[in-house]
Amino acid sequence: MNLARWWSSLWARSGTWPELAYAELFRALVARRLSLRHRGTMLGSLWLVFQPVALAVVFALVFDRLLRLPVTQAQEGTLGVVLFIYLGVLIHQYLAEQIALATTSIVSEPQYVKKVAFPLPLIGWSHALAGLVPLAAGLVVAALLAILVSLSAAGSSAMPPLSDIPLVSPVASQAANSPSVWQVATSLPWLVLVLVSLLPWALALQWMLGALGVYVRDLTQIVPALNLVLMWFSPVFYTLDRVSDAWRSLLLLSPLTVPIEVARAALAGGAVLEAWGRAILAYGLAGLTLMLLARWLFGRLAHGFADVL
Repeated sequence: MNLARWWSSLWARSGTWPELAYAELFRALVARRLSLRHRGTMLGSLWLVFQPVALAVVFALVFDRLLRLPVTQAQEGTLGVVLFIYLGVLIHQYLAEQIALATTSIVSEPQYVKKVAFPLPLIGWSHALAGLVPLAAGLVVAALLAILVSLSAAGSSAMPPLSDIPLVSPVASQAANSPSVWQVATSLPWLVLVLVSLLPWALALQWMLGALGVYVRDLTQIVPALNLVLMWFSPVFYTLDRVSDAWRSLLLLSPLTVPIEVARAALAGGAVLEAWGRAILAYGLAGLTLMLLARWLFGRLAHGFADVL
């Protein structure tokens, strides 16, 4: 018996969240989501790496060369403006994509609702997990860029100064006190934690908005404004030390604040556990609670999907 069948048999006996018993179907759905992302393109899966790199180059040109945007005092001389903003935009893109997909996740696939006995919560699982793949690729690119900056700042003989390399020089333009390669390497577990902590929030959005989207089609019209609010009321282009205490408490309610700040602090070589330990725990508990509530709501509303669709 292979691993997928063993997992299906074990989970089916548990009687909780029965959709997770369909391991092979689950795997096929995630693979389908990933293949549809770049189907018909010349580069195919290479876009998973090319897109984050292209974003980094654009940020280098716009924010450092054109706007000359100042970096926050807390991380000036560590990450540099490019990596600083790149991490914020990368993590925001993941949740923004999940919100956009969630409102039509059930409506756009009525065949799963009306014609077959399909475990509908798997649709949310597949979107959430498929979205983590490009996010993980982007975080790997960020870690590699941080290592390049560290090698350049340390004056490694194998690594020329980044200031001499066109388009790459802005990455190190404000990173004179960059963390060591060892500090960047030890930050990788924190980046994995960022990925894991975002999953419950993505699932909660998928199930909650997916179920409500069947009955309230206006949700699709709200998504662009909602994603803009999420971007500007989260520390995508700034950090919490630039806002007042009153606003800081409000920004901590954003599902993006903790993962963005943790990713930045980790790659900057900061003391993540001391600075963000309690916030990470609270963020994880809040995400799990919201996920369970969304799963309950999805189960209650799913009985009427076939009648509406």
